[in-house]
Amino acid sequence: MDVRMIRIAAIISIALLLSGCGTIAARTSNANEGLYPATSIDGLCIVTGGGNWDNDHPSLSSKLVGWIILTPCWIIDLPVSLVSDTFMLPFDIRKSKAKDEEQAKGPK
Repeated sequence: MDVRMIRIAAIISIALLLSGCGTIAARTSNANEGLYPATSIDGLCIVTGGGNWDNDHPSLSSKLVGWIILTPCWIIDLPVSLVSDTFMLPFDIRKSKAKDEEQAKGPK
């Protein structure tokens, strides 16, 4: 097998392994509800460098790590999150409507 093909396969494999973080975070927590939650999480992480997840005032070193190391991962994950959010859109709409109806009824 050609060395160039092996490198391309390795890059594609690494990209696929690194993707899906926003989707998993959006589906396992209630922190970011609504439509297209994984895409929103990826966008927030790209803009802030991921610094707002742990605390309100992250250290400079954690922001640098977020910007330099993790931002490319979130950029790779963004198209995957967009596709998965589009696939999950009917379920998210149903969940959002049920939550709105529950809030409209108020406490029992």
